[in-house]
Amino acid sequence: MPQNVVLNLWAPTTLVVLGLAVIAAWAWNFTPGSNPKVSLAQAPVQELHGLTIYHTWLFFKQRYDFLWYNFRRNGHKMFRFHVLQHSVVALTGEEARKIFFSDQSMRLGEGYRLLVGGAPRLEDLNVGSIGADTEDADFIRRVHFLLQKDRISDMIPVLCDDINQRLEGWGTKGRIRPFREVYDLALQTTIRVATCRELAEDRATIETLAQAYWDFETTTSAVSLLFPWLPNKAQKKRHRATETIYGILNQFVDLRRRAQSPSSDAIDVLISEGASNEIIVGVR
Repeated sequence: MPQNVVLNLWAPTTLVVLGLAVIAAWAWNFTPGSNPKVSLAQAPVQELHGLTIYHTWLFFKQRYDFLWYNFRRNGHKMFRFHVLQHSVVALTGEEARKIFFSDQSMRLGEGYRLLVGGAPRLEDLNVGSIGADTEDADFIRRVHFLLQKDRISDMIPVLCDDINQRLEGWGTKGRIRPFREVYDLALQTTIRVATCRELAEDRATIETLAQAYWDFETTTSAVSLLFPWLPNKAQKKRHRATETIYGILNQFVDLRRRAQSPSSDAIDVLISEGASNEIIVGVR
């Protein structure tokens, strides 16, 4: 049965920020049972008529203009269009916010896989993976646990220190590259919360990891997404980036497994739960 791919207009589009920001918002702002569940099937969603290939091309080439044009045209209501076999729903407004967090037909990874061709996958490296349904459920459970208020509250001083160090590196004069510098800031805090101290304090490795993510995302184009079976240089670049990301994260998981005493870092918490390296790396 086809799954709904959902686009939240205000969601970040970078790989690291997307998954954790969505789950963090859910973990902090939503308590089970405190909000009525809303189904996408019950919501008024307008169907976008016209040629599918035309919508697909505009979505990948001029996404912002495409979404805002149709929101303005239909009075800022949710609308649906199709990209190949995917049914895509563009969300906006309070009702859409409730749907985004409660509708069971949505999968966390599907929207991102469509948006940028997918997050780096372990099966691309012939490393074992798990089913999509199990993967989503485990992802939510683990990240929700890691982002509990008490745990994040304890980390606020070190997070503020990380932010301060990054901001001091910007200097007091001149210009910054906001889309890169703010991305690096978000990556730093995400690594601090979701991995371990050794990686969070290894600036050179973080830069390598960030570059691998950038390399992965820049391999995405309308042609590569619409025709993924066509051989091209981007596929090789994507594989190298995936290999780099997995290798770095796997290295630090092994490092924590060999540690004499466990810590409260995220990787150690997952190790204590009996998670394998593949599962731990897959949480990222």
